[in-house]
Amino acid sequence: MKDDKVIVTGFGPFADVVENASGRIARGLDGQRVGESLLVGVELPTSFERARAEVSRLVETHRPRMFVALGVAREAAIRLERRAGAMVTSELPDIDGSTWAGRMLGGGERFSRWPLEKWVERLGTHCGPWPIRVSDDCGGYVCNATYHAVLTTIPSAGLFIHVPREVIEAVEHFDAVESLVRQVVGLGLEAEVGS
Repeated sequence: MKDDKVIVTGFGPFADVVENASGRIARGLDGQRVGESLLVGVELPTSFERARAEVSRLVETHRPRMFVALGVAREAAIRLERRAGAMVTSELPDIDGSTWAGRMLGGGERFSRWPLEKWVERLGTHCGPWPIRVSDDCGGYVCNATYHAVLTTIPSAGLFIHVPREVIEAVEHFDAVESLVRQVVGLGLEAEVGS
């Protein structure tokens, strides 16, 4: 039986992102509860190898009901990611200096099993100034590689959410995005009960 926990991860700094909003959100949610589920918030290193290894360790240690990974994107939108691509396409090195461009992640593409369009309808069209939408492109960098690991490790309960980099700049918007993540967890737990 799964423990009553939900993993929420974000990333630490990388490239020109000195303070990563996704890591700050994950750290802020650590120890909070959504219903009966305890949120375990963890900041992952922006490292292909270490982030993927930490996903496996977290799932093995906590046996979560749900795994929500967060990352930042340059786009001014909040994206619920449906798909993790099977290949790393970015040539940007991670914080360890590793470049995985062209590396296949194994097992092909992975897809979230959550009803994301329905969730967007329930969440509303915007969070703060940013639209909320479903995306089929998790990018080609550490976010995608990590999401692929999440959906490989816990295929029935994984999700990736991209948040705008700018979310860290305004407290009221940061709080709104943190609340949105809690709502998404609630939708996942509700869907799990209903299945």
